[in-house]
Amino acid sequence: MPRWVTVMAAAELPAGRPVTVRVNERDLALADCSREGCGPHLLENRCPHRGGQLGDGSVRGDDIVCPLHGYDFDLHTGISRYDPAERVAVYPARIRSGEVQVDAEQVPALPRDHDAGYLARWARRHDGGLRAYEYLQGLSSGAAPVSAMGTSLPLRPSWEDVLLLPAQLARQPLLDSEEVALATTIGRGAARPLVLSLPFYVSHMSFGALSAPAKAALARLSSELDTAIGSGEGGMLPDERAAARHYVFEMASGYFGWGEEAVRGADAV
Repeated sequence: MPRWVTVMAAAELPAGRPVTVRVNERDLALADCSREGCGPHLLENRCPHRGGQLGDGSVRGDDIVCPLHGYDFDLHTGISRYDPAERVAVYPARIRSGEVQVDAEQVPALPRDHDAGYLARWARRHDGGLRAYEYLQGLSSGAAPVSAMGTSLPLRPSWEDVLLLPAQLARQPLLDSEEVALATTIGRGAARPLVLSLPFYVSHMSFGALSAPAKAALARLSSELDTAIGSGEGGMLPDERAAARHYVFEMASGYFGWGEEAVRGADAV
């Protein structure tokens, strides 16, 4: 049966701003939306995304918003509007005789051996999947860390999925004294193939990651070696383009610095 306990006076509950209350040794977020008759709402205090404390967040309409990354949760259901797969538990709360009451029978007690005193509210209990944690644990394997760029998804294929065939034996290698042509053609079937004296070029590094003088210096170096330089995502710098003999313009998904003039001024795209 319900066991209603008083957590605070109703007059002390601010409209539009959550507070943190403690029931059964567990921190909970108590909030009231500004709409008439909305009533008090009691939710789990920890955001399931990264463990932010909802009691330190804000109320927007019928949602409570996490102060860390802006995840919002419906005050009535606890379901996140940003990501419906994420949700927090909601518990019964009411106002009686000018007091905010909570049904403590519905709130799971937090074991006391998990309570670290005044530091308990700062303890993280949602960090098991963090990439940094996984990276540190992976160092103990002794293998070189390999991960997909910008995502926490597993990288596939991995080296365990790749079979290397001894294809270099299909053609007999040349002796050390034999001369080898290093000239390389990129885009043999293109209307304007790019012919380089070397089989490598200066990779795409954006202006911003490198300074303008550094970009121009690398362009001069590539010109002296009769190879190419890539623009990177930061667009085409006039001094860099003027110093480069072969210039490859990068058109990334963001289209930074893109323009018809820049495309026409490049040797390759």
